[in-house]
Amino acid sequence: MAEGFSSSTSDGEFSSENSSDLSYGSLTNLPEFLIPRAKEIRSLLLQNNSLTKLPDSFGLFINLISVDLSNNSLASICNDILHLKSLRTLIVRNNGLKNSSIPKDFGMMPSLETVNFSGNELGELPHQFTELKKLKSLYLGGNKINIIPSSVKNLRKNNPLVVKFVQDLVHDPPSLMELAGRTIKIERVRYTKYDLPENLIQYLKSAQRCVNPKCKGVYFTSRVESVKFVDFCGKYRLPLMQYLCSPSCSVTPVVSCQSDTETDDEDSAKAMMRRVLLG
Repeated sequence: MAEGFSSSTSDGEFSSENSSDLSYGSLTNLPEFLIPRAKEIRSLLLQNNSLTKLPDSFGLFINLISVDLSNNSLASICNDILHLKSLRTLIVRNNGLKNSSIPKDFGMMPSLETVNFSGNELGELPHQFTELKKLKSLYLGGNKINIIPSSVKNLRKNNPLVVKFVQDLVHDPPSLMELAGRTIKIERVRYTKYDLPENLIQYLKSAQRCVNPKCKGVYFTSRVESVKFVDFCGKYRLPLMQYLCSPSCSVTPVVSCQSDTETDDEDSAKAMMRRVLLG
């Protein structure tokens, strides 16, 4: 899927009549010939130009669905973008945008689903992004983010981004066969090839040990995916995916370097996320 289009955009919405490709044109402003067609434009490609700001006429494109402003020299996003009530995809990769460059009411845009601010100068996750009600895809790689704002907790449970995250990490309850297999392995119940069919013996051999050293549990196909952040040589906080036998199981990751650096207090979410690599 092209990055300039949101996942919910149908092919029929864009055509040569309602799309305009002005990329690689050394533009410093929008061409005058485009203004009379502003209400007709659904897709606007403006990447690889010399734009330093969104032109004042940008708010006239009230039916715009997708816009790509990558690889310009944007230092700010004007409030006129707030008039684009139908905008679903906004791509502004590789500009010079900072947190102060984003309009205060950016989070009130009603239709935004895909937001790409990769390769800019963001120092923290903009709180406006947590207010977007229809946000499905968010790209922030290549910034300088080291702070996750407390407003993250305000994300609604029905926000598409939250729903997808929960679905990706949802725990499937173990089947009766798995529970029986766990009991056999944990209790070290002895069996021979005469006691069980070959397929069950192979199943029992596939048991995986829970990574929690304080847990004696095992799992087969039902496992819990848990993301922890590991201190790497005192310089970075790296995300680590680990597999546990149940949702109640937890483990503190080991420092990934031979040093005296200790893992930060897990109860402090702010400290945990401060140095996470995004991208």
